[in-house]
Amino acid sequence: MSEDFVSQGYDPKSPPGDVFHKTKYNSRFYLSKGEFPQEISILFNTPKPVKSVTLESQGIKKIAVHTSRDSHNDNYEVQAEQNDCPKGGNQHQNIKLNFPKSPTVKAMKIELIEGYDDFFTIHGLDIE
Repeated sequence: MSEDFVSQGYDPKSPPGDVFHKTKYNSRFYLSKGEFPQEISILFNTPKPVKSVTLESQGIKKIAVHTSRDSHNDNYEVQAEQNDCPKGGNQHQNIKLNFPKSPTVKAMKIELIEGYDDFFTIHGLDIE
């Protein structure tokens, strides 16, 4: 599967695509710049059905996932939201957002709305 990733204000040493193209326990991760909301956009080369999005993260409190059947910015629908994500303590959070209808997706936006602290990290992203 091939895709393009874009995020708001990231460190070039931690590009957002690293969370998807990583081996398990890779030391690379995405780190926010300390502002909310943050958004990570994913554009798939070909449309694909999506059932869920799972993030291995730290510091995320409120999240929403929007999808589009095409790559136009005005055609997004909210597929899943979660408020008060489990904090995770010293461990990574495992946040799974199930989509009720398994839409066919060309573009996706992961909106990180609120955090427990100023910064959050994403260590892994699985799209099923």
